[in-house]
Amino acid sequence: MLEASEEAGVNIDYSCQQGYCGVCKTKLLAGNVTMAVEDALTPEDKAAQISLACQARSTADVSVDA
Repeated sequence: MLEASEEAGVNIDYSCQQGYCGVCKTKLLAGNVTMAVEDALTPEDKAAQISLACQARSTADVSVDA
């Protein structure tokens, strides 16, 4: 999602790009993503549909609050 957002001109803050720091936490409004690393997400984040933009790979069209 991070690369796609940059290409679209939407800036999402990020730092480590490894899924550990959580700077890129982004609310997923619609669609589904997969993430190789979710270490920066709490159970509450996951329940609230928060994803890590640096790790999230869409499995279909997505909408995010960025």
